[in-house]
Amino acid sequence: MELNKREKILILICAAVIIPVLFFQYGLYPIIDYKNDLINKIHRTELKLNQLNEMGESIRLITGLNSKRTNKLDRIVDNLLSQVNIKSQSETVVDDRYKDGQKLVLKLDEINLNELAMTLYRIENQKPSIVIESLELSPSFKNEKLLRANLNLISQ
Repeated sequence: MELNKREKILILICAAVIIPVLFFQYGLYPIIDYKNDLINKIHRTELKLNQLNEMGESIRLITGLNSKRTNKLDRIVDNLLSQVNIKSQSETVVDDRYKDGQKLVLKLDEINLNELAMTLYRIENQKPSIVIESLELSPSFKNEKLLRANLNLISQ
């Protein structure tokens, strides 16, 4: 069975229409849909990431603000004690309940009067300022010629 010229042209026209339609239907449109889905997923993920970053910032502000302040005061006092060479004779306790600023309890044991005077001088002349709220002095348990001191320090 042989096809005449008119039938051949009709088959070519149908093939010329059907092949691009099939290409678009089964090749190009699924790729475009997949690309749009990926763009939507990226957008949703970026929104979630931004929300998580905002939540992380607020958590850092809430929890980290007081600890950074007290750690800063703790570091300042540790540096002062290292300068006077009495860091090994000291103990620091951070008071987190103090709301107006930073509070630190400094306990010094077995120090002489010169070391105490030098420490107090450096604390009072520190920038930013540190206020000595209270000072308790008593003789050391191990050696009565040496002192034991408890200082409540405040930095604002």
